[in-house]
Amino acid sequence: MESATNQDREHLRLLAIFHYIWAGMDAMVGFMGLAFIAMGMFLAVSPQIARSPNPPPPWFGAIFAGMGVLFLVTVETMAVLSYLTGRFLSRRQHPTFCIVISAIDCLYMPLGTALGVFTILTLQRPSVKALFAGTTPPESVPPPIPGGH
Repeated sequence: MESATNQDREHLRLLAIFHYIWAGMDAMVGFMGLAFIAMGMFLAVSPQIARSPNPPPPWFGAIFAGMGVLFLVTVETMAVLSYLTGRFLSRRQHPTFCIVISAIDCLYMPLGTALGVFTILTLQRPSVKALFAGTTPPESVPPPIPGGH
């Protein structure tokens, strides 16, 4: 049984590392929102620079910038939540939080889906639940022999 506990600890350690990496990748992608914000501000402030007879209206740039802000805030929030999931996995705390964030990560195909599914499956094991609870994992008791005493 000690081998299974060590394997569970190793799986949790690896999942925590992968959540840290995922959070870093998510944070880098989130900064693309800054480009949308800059382009939107540019369009809102200087629509005459567009070399067409009908430049876009100023509100178009504001909407573009607003979408960039929404993208930036949403993705950066998910990066922080993924980082916290890795932290909680390494400390064996808040398993429900880890499951919820892993379920949301499943929306980011294909890497987020793989990470989310593996995290959820790992956290559903009774031995891992026991690690989170701070108790020793339940021993594997063989079934009684029929007719035996």
